[in-house]
Amino acid sequence: MNPEQIKSAFDVCIAYGDMIRFGTPYYTQLQQQKVAIATDAHMLLVVKNLSYLDGLEITEKPIDLDRIVPLDWQYPFELITKDLRKEIKKYVYTRVHEVECEDCAGEGWVEYEYEALNGETYTKYCTCPICDGSGTLLHEDKNDKPRLKSNQYIRILSGVYDVCVIEKVCRVLETLQIEKIPMNAEPKEGVVTSYPLFVANNDEITLVAMPCISEPIVSSKIKTEYNPIKSI
Repeated sequence: MNPEQIKSAFDVCIAYGDMIRFGTPYYTQLQQQKVAIATDAHMLLVVKNLSYLDGLEITEKPIDLDRIVPLDWQYPFELITKDLRKEIKKYVYTRVHEVECEDCAGEGWVEYEYEALNGETYTKYCTCPICDGSGTLLHEDKNDKPRLKSNQYIRILSGVYDVCVIEKVCRVLETLQIEKIPMNAEPKEGVVTSYPLFVANNDEITLVAMPCISEPIVSSKIKTEYNPIKSI
């Protein structure tokens, strides 16, 4: 791995739509070693060689990583990155995505002035008539790169996951050139959990993927099923 790969993986981890948990990376401690982390609600990237991150703005924040990163767990399966990418390509992609409403600057409301019968001018706030208060509009850019359409799901073992989240995990694996990653045992079907599903760990980085099993999903929304191989 090189610094550019690490920085690119950081960018993926901390900036992906509404799944952002921490807007910037943080310094903290893991097993008494100072490390840097980037994470959202679904993935956590720990970088142990801090020289890789020269030039990045990173702040200090105490986080109990020893509890979050259970490196002594057993991971009896192996996920092959290229095989998972093949499954993801079977899903529906679109160039339509949400953009901030310019009329209300994403707030969902606008102010306007009006003159009352007494001649006084007043300011009133109301729901933005352009975006109906959502703060966003659907936009299609034919020059934009197609993105995965939302509300699509993939089954991995007995867990059902949002394919957009799994695609993000896949992009980080590809960025770090990780060809395969140890995978946890099967969770109970229908149980919402955030325990680690994939964990990669070496002298340079630790990557923990916690994509969270979705609530029970209608079978018609599950397009494909990925079955990892059993570790030898």
